Amino acid sequence: MMTISQQDSQLIEDLEASWLRLEMENRHAELTGLLAPGFVLFPPDNESVTGAAAIQALSPPFPIRRVELSDRKIDGGRYHAWKTARFRTVFDREGEDLTIHGHHLWVLTKSADSWRVTALSYQIDS
Repeated sequence: MMTISQQDSQLIEDLEASWLRLEMENRHAELTGLLAPGFVLFPPDNESVTGAAAIQALSPPFPIRRVELSDRKIDGGRYHAWKTARFRTVFDREGEDLTIHGHHLWVLTKSADSWRVTALSYQIDS
């Protein structure tokens, strides 16, 4: 059974760090550079969306103050991988903290020497 290499795992962690930086800087349109062609977003309790609609759906309703990840797992092979994690996101809702908790799944593909997110699914804890 093949598992993902340490180098590829690090590349995916670097991609994740870039994603979080863009979210924190409210530069959601630039997330497209981290996505594979045909990216699909599976939002909770909604229809899947692709393309520009997916990027719009990733834009939060309020500025993000911080994101904390835990229980991150990355696995896969040479050309396909997946990442799961729990998240805690704190938004700035008109000067007040609004905190959500949940978990997400990324499906990734590798082309040349770079990984891109092919699909993203997430759930918010109730």
